[in-house]
Amino acid sequence: VHHVVFRECMLCEARDFCGSVDVFALLVAAICHDVGHPGLNNQFLVQTSHELALRYNDVSPLESMHCSRTFAILSSQPNANIFRTLSREQFREARQVCIETILNTDNAKHWEMVKELQLLYHANSDIFENRQAKSRGPAELDLLRQVGNRRLALISLLHAADISNACRPWSVSQAWADLVLREFFMQGDRERQLGLPVQMLNDQENVRKPCSQVAFIEFVVHPFNVAHVKIFPPLWELSRNLCDNLQLWQGLRPPEEQEKAGLKVRSICQELIAVVHFTRTRSSSTGDVQVMESSQCGSDAGHSDVDALSSPPSSVRGHEQHETNSFKSNGGLFSLPRLSRVPPLSIASLAPPSPVLASVPVAGRRADSLCQAESSGFLQVLLWIRREALTHAWNPE
Repeated sequence: VHHVVFRECMLCEARDFCGSVDVFALLVAAICHDVGHPGLNNQFLVQTSHELALRYNDVSPLESMHCSRTFAILSSQPNANIFRTLSREQFREARQVCIETILNTDNAKHWEMVKELQLLYHANSDIFENRQAKSRGPAELDLLRQVGNRRLALISLLHAADISNACRPWSVSQAWADLVLREFFMQGDRERQLGLPVQMLNDQENVRKPCSQVAFIEFVVHPFNVAHVKIFPPLWELSRNLCDNLQLWQGLRPPEEQEKAGLKVRSICQELIAVVHFTRTRSSSTGDVQVMESSQCGSDAGHSDVDALSSPPSSVRGHEQHETNSFKSNGGLFSLPRLSRVPPLSIASLAPPSPVLASVPVAGRRADSLCQAESSGFLQVLLWIRREALTHAWNPE
């Protein structure tokens, strides 16, 4: 998530309309947005009267805990406060950004955000549609600098990264789909043991991975992605990847399911392709466009028709090597960071290598790893972010 937020900020030149303190705080929020996550969702916590649900009155208990624990860690040691060089006013601003962006990663606020993005675009379509390639005009900058729109930009950038698994290159997206479903199924087992209704995606006896991923893209990611990329055209590769992945997941479904859902999937792909063609000409970097055009793309490679994907490619059938090879098999801006200031990221490494972090089983997801790492590995991540941010690109001064 932190990697995607960083790339989003660089591609969209976020400091032009948000400011360095806001972007720095957003990067910290990306690191902290799931700290201490128990591997259970808010609905489960509320239904079981979990301590977190009681503490936060059933209102975004997980996200509220992430915010609280983040600032508890920052104040745990004298050298842990990565905001200590900021003025009081700057710290207040950074804290507000962290809290608001993390709270808005609650999926209960997803549709409200989609509507806000759609309203912003439609109310100012003349400004967004007349944008010149490689530059943002004064009118667009003034619009995005307005307090409410700047807030929407920040929360949507983090939320986009948080649900971006479906928008990554196929091998990366598939690997994370496996991990997420594993977590869902673990919760489903607990729900069954407690006699609770098993939530829709948590029943491993009935949920089929391709079907669940197509539904997630159709009902959650696709509406948000279209609204978001129209406002931030440099992120069009996310739409391109989403289209590719939707077709690949569709191709893995049984023939009868493909036929039943084919028309809807084809309609979504056509809309995503239209967004890609419309927005990439307004992208801020011609170099990025060249990278995208040289890589595989469902819309440009001639397989936008869902029926052409009756069987997945060989790289899809076996994914036992995806944790080591996934970042080599696909190019693109959201597959692997290439900037010299950013260390390589992989599924098994979410932070710069360190003796402490090396022992944290990130691939095992959230239940124990982040909780165990809070006083050691997580603190090292924050300290690394502070060192890199304050000495390089994100110096708030």
